[in-house]
Amino acid sequence: DGTVAMFGTNGMPEYATQIPNRADFVSVACGAHHNLALTRAGNIWGWGSDGMGEATGTMNTNSPYFSAGLVRLKGKELNDVIAVASSDMFSLALLNDGTIR
Repeated sequence: DGTVAMFGTNGMPEYATQIPNRADFVSVACGAHHNLALTRAGNIWGWGSDGMGEATGTMNTNSPYFSAGLVRLKGKELNDVIAVASSDMFSLALLNDGTIR
């Protein structure tokens, strides 16, 4: 139905594992310590470890380096995304125009 549920948080703080109560997700990607969920509208929700900006696109300088929220690059919400992927300390977004961020 488009909702996402998370389990097995491996000790992550609660605020880093909060997924919005929405039903418009179309795919997910899992990194080593962070996750991404792509919305039907082409936006990405990221959560988990964010010490390198891998979860939300914004470098987090506050300990313990966890966050949750819409992905932003250079302060601007990333949109027109058609696919997401993630790995250890980075994430990728394929945009509708064929470019990768």
